[in-house]
Amino acid sequence: MTGNETSAIASLRSIVSAETSYASGCGAGNYAVAFATLAIGPGGSPDGYLSPDLATALAPRKNGYLFSLGPGAGGAAGTPDCNGTATNSRYYVTAIPAGVGTTGTRGFAGSQSITIWQNVSGAAPPEPLAVGAGVSPIQ
Repeated sequence: MTGNETSAIASLRSIVSAETSYASGCGAGNYAVAFATLAIGPGGSPDGYLSPDLATALAPRKNGYLFSLGPGAGGAAGTPDCNGTATNSRYYVTAIPAGVGTTGTRGFAGSQSITIWQNVSGAAPPEPLAVGAGVSPIQ
């Protein structure tokens, strides 16, 4: 389980980094709200911002964790990106164990704040991301 959790954290860091690069390189300061958007580089290039193991599925599963990506709380629609895809001013990405207590014990989340958060219950830390019962930042 520790290995799965470490992999989930590393994957979230990759997603957060990809979102930051996407916002400055193609998103006009806004963020992608679908993994597939991060798979495509400027001008439709196949050299996207995120590795295919995370970017090719609507809801990727990796090392016992399920990932999701969508608009963040309080976000607003942004201008289309350099490829004409819709963007948002905020994003919220989560990683939860496929089996709490079997594949992992903690749930994780991140956003444009760049900090990765954990929830010891196994659920994704809720938005707004803030310290609370069992929820804390890990970086």
